[in-house]
Formats: sequence, C-alpha cells, structure tokens
Amino acid sequence: MRPSEYGVPVTETDPLPDRPAPDNPQGKLVLLRHGETEWSRSGRHTGVTDVPLTAHGEELARAAGELVRDYDFRLVLSSPLQRARRTAALAGLHAEIDPLLIEWDYGGYEGRTTKDIRASSATTGPLSPTV
Repeated sequence: MRPSEYGVPVTETDPLPDRPAPDNPQGKLVLLRHGETEWSRSGRHTGVTDVPLTAHGEELARAAGELVRDYDFRLVLSSPLQRARRTAALAGLHAEIDPLLIEWDYGGYEGRTTKDIRASSATTGPLSPTV
C-alpha cells in the first residue's frame, strides 16, 4: 500500500475478487450521490477537484439521511473527496473511505461547463485531456 493525497492508503494491486459475483445476490444496493456543490449547481464538470458542499448541499445530505434512516446497512463506502465524505456524515452514515471510488479526472475539462467546452472545441479543435 502507498499513501495517497487523501490520507487513505491506496493498494497497488487490483483488490477485486478473482471469482464472479453470484447470479442472484441477496440484499440491496443503495447509491447516494453527494449534495450540491457550487460547481454542480453551475453545471461545471467536477471530478477530482475537492469542492465542498454548499449550504443547500448540506441540507440535501441531511434530508437524504432521513430517507435511509431505517436501513440496516452492512457496508457504507465513500469516495475520499470531502463532498462525498461530508454527505455521508450529514446523512448519519458511517462510511469507510475507499480510494478506488475517487471521481473521474476530467483533465482540461475539469471546472468547465459543457457549453464552454463545446465552444472552445469548435474554434480550436478538441481539447487534450491534459490541457
């Protein structure tokens, strides 16, 4: 394992099991998206940039917690980014941080709106992911 910039160890090998999942697994999978951030509110692509929740995003996270209050979760996982960790905490969930759940890296598109990206691509050609 190696340390990561998020304070959680990252394994160098693929931790996925070497056997297939059962055809008919028991239980339910519940996905809870993080609350609103300034970037999600304004339509900006948000990947690995660690953008915090807005006040409204925090309200939404608390409300989500009410929706799942009676669930008996066996496992709760979260991305290491603060918007995901904070959403879980405000929802009353005790999440285990999984560095493999880190969001997409949008490269040069990070923080930009789709409209801006399309306008730029129309005049300069497609952006390189590292721009």
